[in-house]
Amino acid sequence: MNKIKGKQIESVDLDQVLMESDLVVTSAVGAITSADFDSGKTYKTISRFKADGVTPKTIQELLQEIFTKDNNPTVTNPSVSLSTKYTSKAGSTTLVDNANLTADVYREVGEQVVFNPTVTFNAGSYQFGPATGCSGTTSSKMLNKGAATNIAPSTGKILEDGDYLQVSANATYTAGATPKTQLGNNATALAIVAGTTPSVTSKKVTAYRKYFYGGSNTSEITSAVIRKLTGSTAPASTILRSAENDNSPSHIITVQDGDKCVIVAAPKDAVKTLRATQPDSLNAVIGSFSKKDGFSVEGANGAEAVAYDVWVWQPAELPAGMRVGIQFLNK
Repeated sequence: MNKIKGKQIESVDLDQVLMESDLVVTSAVGAITSADFDSGKTYKTISRFKADGVTPKTIQELLQEIFTKDNNPTVTNPSVSLSTKYTSKAGSTTLVDNANLTADVYREVGEQVVFNPTVTFNAGSYQFGPATGCSGTTSSKMLNKGAATNIAPSTGKILEDGDYLQVSANATYTAGATPKTQLGNNATALAIVAGTTPSVTSKKVTAYRKYFYGGSNTSEITSAVIRKLTGSTAPASTILRSAENDNSPSHIITVQDGDKCVIVAAPKDAVKTLRATQPDSLNAVIGSFSKKDGFSVEGANGAEAVAYDVWVWQPAELPAGMRVGIQFLNK
């Protein structure tokens, strides 16, 4: 019992007192604004009944309706994340061993690329709880040229001209629990329904034909001789120069004892012109390469040979230790 001015009264909780009539609000108050007024009216009528039209509201619920605004939750649907590693081999020789595929890479035609994907399921979330309770079944597949294949990522593929490989992953998931509003009411209509996550895709492994360059102690030119030169890590298109007055070299080599010439070989028509420059003399042009046609060069592990252009620079003297810049031009 509580006393007020000497009188004893019984304390009654607001959630025990029921509304006996509707309440009319004629000005903005609490969470109610003029935009909430009854259509065409200058006031808002708050019904004494709950949504069922039968059960009276308590004073506690009335105050909550006036001074608090219930908000629906933000719903984040389930998703997956993908982490991919890859291995590349030429025959029995491992060239890349389970490396993270965090950027697009080039691998030579003839190499076998296999993937080791890790797919992680995210059950999504409800802004005001509870946990969604969604469970997911993940899957991954290998793509080639952007289209799904029937080859498992762990089986992989021997690269051919034009290939670019990726891994794609998604998950199917079960329906979620019923989410709550900001005030703890059920938001049944917003519950996550069973479905499939959007697919996520890894970076690319793109097949390419190497170009080769370096000093040679023989003037005989064969596929085997060419492949013993330094092989590129990307196609020739990535290092072409376009400005004829730009003498910066695409590559610099150091002449070895016994070298008779400098050889460059690239897939047919990939490079238009080659020049030799002197890096130690402000990249001055010191010679032009002579082009030779009619050559074919294999890919990795004896992959089918394709037509190559071969250039040779054979000056009167080629002293050991000399640095030679090689400039690739696209015209």
